[in-house]
Amino acid sequence: MKNRSEVAVNIMNENSQAVIALCSYICPVIGVTPVEINEWAYIEGRLNEKGKTPSVILGFGAEDFKSTFGFDDAKATRMMRLLSRRNAVVAETERYASVGINTVTRFDSEYPHALKSKLGSAAPTLLYYAGDISATKNECIGIVGSRNVTEFDNDFVAEITRTSVNNGFSVVTGGAQGVDAVAADTAVKNGGIVVEYLADAMSRKIKSKIVQKRIRNGQLLMLSYISPESSFTVGMGMQRNKYIYAQSLGTVIVKADYNVGGTW
Repeated sequence: MKNRSEVAVNIMNENSQAVIALCSYICPVIGVTPVEINEWAYIEGRLNEKGKTPSVILGFGAEDFKSTFGFDDAKATRMMRLLSRRNAVVAETERYASVGINTVTRFDSEYPHALKSKLGSAAPTLLYYAGDISATKNECIGIVGSRNVTEFDNDFVAEITRTSVNNGFSVVTGGAQGVDAVAADTAVKNGGIVVEYLADAMSRKIKSKIVQKRIRNGQLLMLSYISPESSFTVGMGMQRNKYIYAQSLGTVIVKADYNVGGTW
C-alpha cells in the first residue's frame, strides 16, 4: 500500500513538484534557503533554452545542476538538499489542503493569469490559497489604504466598493485592518466577491467563522505567496502589494500616511 506522501506525489504534476521542492518555505531544511523568485527565473530560463520542463529536475544529481545551470559545488549541494525534501513538502502541502489551504504553482492551469501576464518572471513561483481560485479570472478593482481610518474614510471606501460591485467588478485588497477590512465587508454585504492577497499567516485567518462562511458562499478568495504559518513582515507586505496591483484593472488608494507605511 502506498503511503500518503507517495499518493500526493502521484496526483500532483511533476513540474509543480519540482517547484515546491525547491521553492517552498514549508518543511525547512536547516541552514538551506529555498530558491527565491529571481533564482527560479534563471533556472526556468535555462531550462527553456534547452527545451526542457522543470520536471526534469526531479531526476537531477549534483553534476546535473552544475552542467545545466553552471552552479558551483555549494549551490549544487543546496539544490540537492532542497530536492531531498520532495515527498515531505508534497505531503505537507496535502495536509494544508485538508484544512482548506491549497497550493498552485506557475505550472498549474489555475494559476492567476493576471500575475503571470503582468509580472512575467517576477510572478511568484507558487501561491497558497483558500476559496475558489477561479475568482482571479474576474475583473477586479483594487481598494487599498492605511490601517488608520476615520469615519469619512470609511464612508468613502464603502461608496467606492458599492460602486465597483454594482458595476460587476470583484474587489481585491490586502486583507489588513482599516481600508482593506471595510472594503471586504462592504463588498460581501452587497453580494460581491473579494480577492485578498495576504502578507501574514493564512492558517490563523482561515480559522475565523466569518472567513469560513465567506469562503463557503464563494465570496472570498485568500491567496499568499508566503508559508501559511508565516507572520507579517514589512518586506512581505511590500511584495504582496505588487500582486494586488497586478490582479486589478486599477487600484484606488483611499488613504496613505505621509512618508510612512506600506501604502505610501
